[in-house]
Amino acid sequence: MQTQKLARFINELNYDAIPPACIKSIKRSLIDSLGCAASGASAPWSKAVFNLVKNMAGKEEASIWFTGVRGPAAMVPMVTGTMIHSYWFDDVHGTKVHPGAVVIPAVLATSEAIGGISGKQMLTAMVAGAECLARVSKAADPVKVRLQGWQPSTVCGSFGAAAGAAKILSLDVQQVSDTLGLASGFAAGNYAFSIDGSAVEMVQMGSAAQRGVMAAQLAGKDSWNSNYGLDAQDGGFCRLFNGGETISNLTNDLGVVFEMQNLTMKTFPVCGSLLSYVEAAIDLARENNIDPKNVRKVKVGVARVVELQCGHPYRQLGILHAEDNLRYCVAVAMFNRSFNINHLQPEWMNNVDIIDFIPRIETYLDPVIDASYPAKFSARIEAEMDDGSICSSYVDTPTGSKDRPLSDELLVKKFMEQIDGILEPERANEIVRLINNLENISDITVLTKLLV
Repeated sequence: MQTQKLARFINELNYDAIPPACIKSIKRSLIDSLGCAASGASAPWSKAVFNLVKNMAGKEEASIWFTGVRGPAAMVPMVTGTMIHSYWFDDVHGTKVHPGAVVIPAVLATSEAIGGISGKQMLTAMVAGAECLARVSKAADPVKVRLQGWQPSTVCGSFGAAAGAAKILSLDVQQVSDTLGLASGFAAGNYAFSIDGSAVEMVQMGSAAQRGVMAAQLAGKDSWNSNYGLDAQDGGFCRLFNGGETISNLTNDLGVVFEMQNLTMKTFPVCGSLLSYVEAAIDLARENNIDPKNVRKVKVGVARVVELQCGHPYRQLGILHAEDNLRYCVAVAMFNRSFNINHLQPEWMNNVDIIDFIPRIETYLDPVIDASYPAKFSARIEAEMDDGSICSSYVDTPTGSKDRPLSDELLVKKFMEQIDGILEPERANEIVRLINNLENISDITVLTKLLV
């Protein structure tokens, strides 16, 4: 009956029951996600999805941010979710999911479509969706999910989007249970893109957001009698990957412990599992004044999932392949002592010095790092210099994580840098001000109008 217990939690959650730290975290996620959407709006995959939705006939219910185009609430999140995740700069949770990219598009589009939604209602729905997403991934076991070739954030994403949309639509407990059942039927998303660098992954978050809204809309109109979508003995989603060994995570301490407080706001546009490696490589080069050309060998300690997901050979296959490739990210970080979106451009991805350096980077299974993954994204790097000396660096958890949070000032700075050239500074500052004051806003259209 865990599906129904989760459904009841989503239905009954109210703003006053949410810890202030969790409210602050979801606001920060909203600021960060909108900034990522702005920088990702011009990416070719975002444009492709935008053109698809734009050319579809349908109700003009919700805004496609940073454009003058509106579309159906069930389709717009496919565009906005893709925009947010375009450069993998969006937030990440320790259960290997990206709440901002799937939950926020679903909640904002649904809120616009029905109208009259207050800031408190929207914040509550975003927390409900993010909590559902993280718990479903945790209960399915993100390591097992990933080791079987699935993308945890995508295959679990429709649940978070569905929960957020269901909350905005004020669905009753049975309807929320039906929503989760439908989301279970819609769940999809694999990891084949990591080998060929395909932009398919960029669209997967948008697809998960879109499927979630559709699930909630269907549940609100008809009865589906779905009560065990997550925990059925035969085919329940959270039993598919490890036989249900961790299914208790779905509802343990539900309403007491809020997962949304454990978000990491990224400081680099790379796979979340590589954040610490980029930071460790930068620290190594800076603290030891390393010239990579004088490095004989680099040894990198990894978890099993990181080796599978990011340890493949670098083959100059484009942005996705680069930002998901451990060797490329470490090499760029050591050469530049930084890593930003500019390093995902052809002049860097095809740089001769970087390509020549990459074969010197070796990986090995680090049992300590493996044991703590993905609760912690840790990294260990050791460089052997041509003169035989050894330099090393270790990052326990990356900057931007719960234990080393990005300051509000730096988060806003990241937002302003990404939105530069998309919206004028006065409007961007007003967006930040409104989000920080969201609980006092009676109608969130005052925010969505600023995103046009």
